[in-house]
Amino acid sequence: MSERGDKRVKLGISRVQPDKNVFTKADISMATWTAIIFFVTYVLLVIFVGTSNDEPSLAQNGGGGPIKYVLYSLPITLGFVYYCVFGSVSSRISWHGALAFLLYATVSMLSLASNTLHGFYSVRDIAIISGYLSMYVFWFRAPAWCVDAALLTLALCIAIDSAWRIGSAPNLFAGGFYGFLGLSEASQQGLFGSNGILESSFAFPVGAIALYYFSHRKRQKFLFSLVLLFIAFKRIAFAGIVLALCFDVVVSPIISQKSRKFLAATIVVLVSLTAIFTTQIFEGIADLLDLEETNANSVSLGRYDIAVKLWTELESAPLMNYVVGFGPGSADQISTENFNLNPHNDWLKIIIDYGVIGFVVFHLVFLIITRVSRLGIMIYLYNATLMVTDNVLIYMIYHPFLVLIACVARGHEESDFTRRLTLNRRPQSLAPNRPPQ
Repeated sequence: MSERGDKRVKLGISRVQPDKNVFTKADISMATWTAIIFFVTYVLLVIFVGTSNDEPSLAQNGGGGPIKYVLYSLPITLGFVYYCVFGSVSSRISWHGALAFLLYATVSMLSLASNTLHGFYSVRDIAIISGYLSMYVFWFRAPAWCVDAALLTLALCIAIDSAWRIGSAPNLFAGGFYGFLGLSEASQQGLFGSNGILESSFAFPVGAIALYYFSHRKRQKFLFSLVLLFIAFKRIAFAGIVLALCFDVVVSPIISQKSRKFLAATIVVLVSLTAIFTTQIFEGIADLLDLEETNANSVSLGRYDIAVKLWTELESAPLMNYVVGFGPGSADQISTENFNLNPHNDWLKIIIDYGVIGFVVFHLVFLIITRVSRLGIMIYLYNATLMVTDNVLIYMIYHPFLVLIACVARGHEESDFTRRLTLNRRPQSLAPNRPPQ
């Protein structure tokens, strides 16, 4: 293999489709079933949530009520049942995934045992997080078309979601120019504001898929996913994409693979520590803008007041709560009771729910499940950025897509490995004849 080819292997770049011989009949069957599950689940989810927003009993935390969580569980429950029935589970176990699952199970049980603040949010958080982590334990090799099918599913969901928002938008410029840009309280009715027409949490998996296409040099699909990302318009998703691409294009080529992962982990730690103390950042931005009707809470779209409340609860708590937290789901319970909103800051949520120990454990979990590949590092950085201002830690419209991308990426890796192994073992008699020097 040429020196240039060796560099591509080290970076995890694949210019070709995975070898079809890598995939067994069970892999193709599981991939097809997964694509169907994703399509049915997420289309039903977005339709149900959109139609339930007018119902006060169902509109809380994004709409959908308890039935939303039933739909959330379908990718895990139906996929796992199918997986077990066809007997593939015994030959497809990732011990890295098992370690990540065990770490979370330990810290969640420790936090639960040390607190009495239990309820719906505790059950929800443990079920969702342990659910998608279990998907990293039992995996399959998926062909590349699964990512294409996932992107088309997301495109349909975003189209339906945008249609609901267009029908309910009273006036795009209700908050003036700054409201239109999402810089004032009225921005919730604007085009680019939170809950605006161009806003959907489906942007998060679209961003991850865009990184997959970029890492595998599929330029046209990468551009299409960026267009779809703009339509779904999540500002933090743009920031995550920029960070991941800048790291990959500027930093990765000039340092070793081991150094790349160490530097990426350092960046993620710094991002997470910054997220914990976002109240000071929001105050600084508000002072810098110095606009009428603009303050730290409006700049943060309501996140500032939530963060202040969570910090107030923590500062008045015993030392034990700093160590192990208040228990899974506690941050959501506090923010919902006071603001009828999720915390919108996963790193701060981890501190409140699981304490300093949980903060360290989650860093290890994310580092383990993203592995050491080029794509894994990009998604690692992207995910850490999303957690600064959103709730992706408990989003079942996000993590199953990451698992699917991991399954497809493993198909690429095993295909590349098989191809290199075949070339290295090729008999001399089959080597091409070379003219004498």
